[in-house]
Amino acid sequence: MLRTSHARFPRLTPLLLLTALAGGCGNGSSSNDSNTFKVRNTHYSVAASTPVVTSGHWLAFLASEVGTGDGMGGANSFLNGDADVLDSVVIVVRLTGSSETNVAVAAESITWAGDDLYIAVNEADDSVDWDGDGDMLSSELSLVHWSDAAGVATFVASLDTAGAISTLAVGDLLFFPEEVAMAPGMNMTSLRVIDTTVDPLAFTTITTQSLATTGLQPRLMGGDEGLVFVYMCETVDAYDLNGDGDMTDAFVLGVLDGTIATGEVMNTELGIANADVPFRADSTGVSDWLVAFLVSEAAQAPLDTLGLNNFMDAQFVAQWRPTQCDSGDPDQDTLDNVLHYIHFDAWAMDPVLNPIRNTGLTGRTRVIVVDGYVGTISSEGDEVNASGCDLNSDSDKLDRISRWTFAVGGTFQLNPIIPPSHPNDDMVALTNINAIPGGTCGLAELDGRMVALVSEFRDDTDYDNNPTNFNLLAWYDPDSSGQWKFDHGTSSSFYGGATWMREVLDREHLMVAMPEDVEDININIPPGKTGPDQDTNDSIPSFSRFNNEPRFIFAIARVALLPDNAGMLIARNHGYYRVDESDDSRDWNEDGDMNDIVLFRTHLSTGNSKYMSPVIEDFQGRGVIFVDLMDDSPRGGAMIADEASQGTNGVDYNGDGDKNDLVIRYFEM
Repeated sequence: MLRTSHARFPRLTPLLLLTALAGGCGNGSSSNDSNTFKVRNTHYSVAASTPVVTSGHWLAFLASEVGTGDGMGGANSFLNGDADVLDSVVIVVRLTGSSETNVAVAAESITWAGDDLYIAVNEADDSVDWDGDGDMLSSELSLVHWSDAAGVATFVASLDTAGAISTLAVGDLLFFPEEVAMAPGMNMTSLRVIDTTVDPLAFTTITTQSLATTGLQPRLMGGDEGLVFVYMCETVDAYDLNGDGDMTDAFVLGVLDGTIATGEVMNTELGIANADVPFRADSTGVSDWLVAFLVSEAAQAPLDTLGLNNFMDAQFVAQWRPTQCDSGDPDQDTLDNVLHYIHFDAWAMDPVLNPIRNTGLTGRTRVIVVDGYVGTISSEGDEVNASGCDLNSDSDKLDRISRWTFAVGGTFQLNPIIPPSHPNDDMVALTNINAIPGGTCGLAELDGRMVALVSEFRDDTDYDNNPTNFNLLAWYDPDSSGQWKFDHGTSSSFYGGATWMREVLDREHLMVAMPEDVEDININIPPGKTGPDQDTNDSIPSFSRFNNEPRFIFAIARVALLPDNAGMLIARNHGYYRVDESDDSRDWNEDGDMNDIVLFRTHLSTGNSKYMSPVIEDFQGRGVIFVDLMDDSPRGGAMIADEASQGTNGVDYNGDGDKNDLVIRYFEM
């Protein structure tokens, strides 16, 4: 059965954009004589996946010995001074200048904490006994410090190699797990913190909030807005950390206030599926967050024998379960991942009066926090003992549905989502996860609202009065009793889609690769103009936001993106993105072909757009440039360029005598 949207609008073709940003050509540097945006080259070759990090004036990356120089033992190949040319070696560049420093240390990863660089070094690769234990084993990972002020690399500690993340910086603080034999002691852990403003070589031990657990070995998962997420392994720590009667759970979630050097590891006493589960921490004040994450029913069994989303549970009111699921049995399996949340400061002060709350919403791949609400993406097949529930009433149980609830405080009863008059308006089917790269999985936060990429095909609904099924952007204000809004026009209708979508850290913009085919308009040619691109098959960069009405605004640059790997990001009021010359039908780097991927920037206030450099496509899912997004005023950025992509015969950017390297290029902002 094909459902049609209850709200119908005449379909008009004019492109209704409240902000249109103009495109323009450039030669890779700014049009004035200052150093701003002047692209410079480094003198080393890199691998496509090389780590690249920036902080303040500084850029650091790992250079490839085999690609630098002749790579065969000739000049400049032995970057760290050992007898091979197989290493990835730390290079530091001052962004506001042209100085380069070879730190001469082979590394696995690098992290800036302020102006201090911390290097994870495999002793066997570097051929140096950094920890002074008389060997250089490949299983040993050392933490080494370097700064411009110090001028030398110095051993700090031995790193625990069990986790995927060796170091994590929050501002001027660096967190890391030390490889150390843990002796029982007063709530000590193996997690360490360095306050670089005090002493960049001195670390202190992080404790837990519980005196009942000593010698825990937390592993880093990541951080969000200053809150650090860790996990503990019961088989390693020999504790029943989630209270389920066994010591077999490999991942029990912990959290840590990462904004202070005296924070403690707080055990949630809840098991998670793995170290890659989605989490979110929305800062609500000093050392306070609304935290959302998914808990594994399997990890919590046998403590919760009937699962965590059983609607017969007394914690849920009678209306908690969607009415369209009433015909099914209670979900009493232990196969799901279920959304939980924490009001951090209140919970840390009194976990009895302010406990971690179970929403009962099954989730996969994504959690969000929007203006006091917590949400996730539910799979219909996870409901009712895996027999499924047709949440969006489209006669199947195959969809990914956005679901949310208000994060009530204390022990107050959770309220269900009450559908508005149209019973399916709050239960929309998202596009297939593989169809929307960028990290949002099709559900994003934007300025206190939710934005979803809804599949007309999967939702079995025509939202834009067009017989063709599209993936359409819609937004919803959880504080309102309204409906998902698909039409973003003013005097006439306008619908938008996305082939790539990513949030910015402050959630004030949503970066979208917007396809032309939804409105069937050639957007990358200005109205009334002619140009080489005559199709409506491209995706265009849109730095989308809400105005005060509110209305969803598509602020675009008229140039065709790499549609599924746009790499868009915002820094210092400029948008950066990957342009596909082939899709755009223009030779932006003027090398005689239209086969390249190039870097563009657009000023978000003036609309002025400039070509900057050829860049690699980068299949790591990273942004088109490397920049410190935690800094409100970063000093510069960097990109990876392919020498062979510039001109018929290539360009020797790094000056090593060949034209087949990948090279770090950089610029001041």
